[in-house]
Amino acid sequence: GAVTEDAGVDVAATEQTVFGDGAGPYDVARDAAFSEDGAFRVVGATVTVTKTEAVISDPVNGVSVNAKHIPGAVVRYTVTVANDVTATANADTITLTDVLPGNVTFRPDTYGVGQGIQVGGAPRTNTNGDADGADFTANTVTVTIGTLAPNASTVVTFEVTVN
Repeated sequence: GAVTEDAGVDVAATEQTVFGDGAGPYDVARDAAFSEDGAFRVVGATVTVTKTEAVISDPVNGVSVNAKHIPGAVVRYTVTVANDVTATANADTITLTDVLPGNVTFRPDTYGVGQGIQVGGAPRTNTNGDADGADFTANTVTVTIGTLAPNASTVVTFEVTVN
């Protein structure tokens, strides 16, 4: 059954139950059901990733709006990572991983010697483990993006050649 408080005077050599709780907003004192009001706020980032591709040139048409996705064509991938305007927190330490399809070859020197990845408009090296947070290994582009505040974004670009 339910445990209840012993009422009345103390009885020597008898085990008695006494509740010592105070009154809360939803209960009375000494009822073994102290209540409390509290509030908490849940915050979170709302990250979206969008990837597009554009054929920059091909061996038949050269650099042209008519360039086609054929062997030898150069394709630029643009990946936009954004923390939505409705997010209630920063997005911290985002890691973007993009495994390239088997029918393309990464272009390691697009933005300079050994700089095949661009993050936020700045060229990055392709070297694994260096401090710039952009790597290419095993047909995979990996970029570490710092903090994105709500309503902030960054753009990652790199190019491939169609095999």
